[in-house]
Amino acid sequence: MSWSSIDQVITSITQQPAWDAFRAWQEVMDAWPRVLESLQIQSAAQIYPRTRSGDVLQVATHSAALADLCTWQRRSILKTLNATLTDPLTDIRFSTGRWQLPAPPTPTIDQVDYSLVDRVSCPQCTACTPQWELERWSVCRFCIVEHW
Repeated sequence: MSWSSIDQVITSITQQPAWDAFRAWQEVMDAWPRVLESLQIQSAAQIYPRTRSGDVLQVATHSAALADLCTWQRRSILKTLNATLTDPLTDIRFSTGRWQLPAPPTPTIDQVDYSLVDRVSCPQCTACTPQWELERWSVCRFCIVEHW
């Protein structure tokens, strides 16, 4: 039995035909920032690819106005992007429909100002605890730590 390095195993697996769609998507994702930079598109952080269905790329934008602007520049974006892809696209569609803002970070226990939160009694130990802890764990932070 021969031992292979992790890199060889991963390369071997990802070269199988079942991974073609993944490789095509990864190629788009690798080229996307360079394409927007080369076309000097100012709102690059507000435009990102969401899915690739065959030879059509669906791109999410922050606003309808930005989607319209990108639609006007679609041919130049497509031409520049296809120059870097092994499996070229036939169209790009821009939409605000799948845009998602980054989720706000969840505060840690140390970051919560306990003086500003509603206090209730823990059902397990009857200690005074913030309501959000009961909503999250059904018990106070001390009881959940003991449970974990």
